[in-house]
Amino acid sequence: MLNSLRLSAGERKSEVDKAFKIQRVPHYIIIERDGRIFDAEASMPDEDKMPARIEEMLSAK
Repeated sequence: MLNSLRLSAGERKSEVDKAFKIQRVPHYIIIERDGRIFDAEASMPDEDKMPARIEEMLSAK
């Protein structure tokens, strides 16, 4: 099970939507420890692709 943070911007086109270029809900993003966006169009956390993407991010360091 992956840990995740759920943010709700409330209104569409909020500052959160603009900052992360969110065009649809739900929207998943993988953010590196230093705050940089690794994958702005990540798959859903329960899909098989998500752990592989996280491993890819961690091994790139």
